[in-house]
Amino acid sequence: MCEDTEEPIDEPVPFKIFNGFRLIDVHLQDRKAIESYVQGNASSAEVRDNVCYQDCLFSDWFHGAEEKVPEDLPLFDRLCKNCDEFYETVMQAALLKKMGDETSAKAILGEDSRYAKSSAHFQESVLSLHDKLHQQYRQVESDADALSLQPNFQTLS
Repeated sequence: MCEDTEEPIDEPVPFKIFNGFRLIDVHLQDRKAIESYVQGNASSAEVRDNVCYQDCLFSDWFHGAEEKVPEDLPLFDRLCKNCDEFYETVMQAALLKKMGDETSAKAILGEDSRYAKSSAHFQESVLSLHDKLHQQYRQVESDADALSLQPNFQTLS
């Protein structure tokens, strides 16, 4: 019979604070990369494929060690939908450019395009989430101060 030799964990897992500004910065870097590539100013686009499901700050935060119950599921859903739409258009533009159809690739990235709208909506959703969560963090800190407790937050970088 095996004995459980693991020590119980006395300290709670730190709650990572969501940093919407960092997420928007990464998003804008991806915009710059695809736009430079399509305009002919870069030899390739250094953009992650399916960024919402792989190497994503939001996904890392949301699926982190601590439990999160989103109070505003429509906001989370909207953020992911806008992200999906944005990266779908990015991949379309990159493929068209690769195939030599620069005109169509540029049209996908146009000012009134699905690309531009999904990018703007994504950034708005991230800012809304950032503001909402930081209001909640401030309330937790205030409640903790009132009870002379120490909240266990870490900044998500």
